[in-house]
Amino acid sequence: MKLSRQRVMLLVMCMAGLASPALAADSSLTLVVAGESFDGPPQFEISFDGQPIGQGTVAAALDTTGGGHLAAVTDRTAYVQSFTFAVPETAFRSDGSVTVKFLNGTDGAGSGSRALFLSTLLVNGRAVTASGMRLDGDSVPTPPTLSGEFLELARTGAVAIT
Repeated sequence: MKLSRQRVMLLVMCMAGLASPALAADSSLTLVVAGESFDGPPQFEISFDGQPIGQGTVAAALDTTGGGHLAAVTDRTAYVQSFTFAVPETAFRSDGSVTVKFLNGTDGAGSGSRALFLSTLLVNGRAVTASGMRLDGDSVPTPPTLSGEFLELARTGAVAIT
């Protein structure tokens, strides 16, 4: 029976009571968002250091067809969703930036609007809330619009979070 060098080393380590070598694992990125829906829910794409890692649709978004807006809602819990994405081990850097690209923003001119609200970004369990995000991009209002602990992205475009 022929064993590879790696298998032999693992067998020796196990017999000696040593832990097996740790294999590198993907990092985890969780984005907590809310949304306003008009003629469809808000959709976004997320990238880590320029590499796309996933997309999301905020199905729980508040329907603004009747003119309602998230800013007027006291308890926003029903309109909040979390999206978790794997960041490949080969792409992860501790100083990397996250880009959220709002794909379908719209202003319904009085009859409704579609908007995306960023709440929290977690990278490997470490949280950054909207008020602590450093932002850059064409979707950031000047000054950034904070509604409670949510940052509003009201136009289609991307925002980088560093």
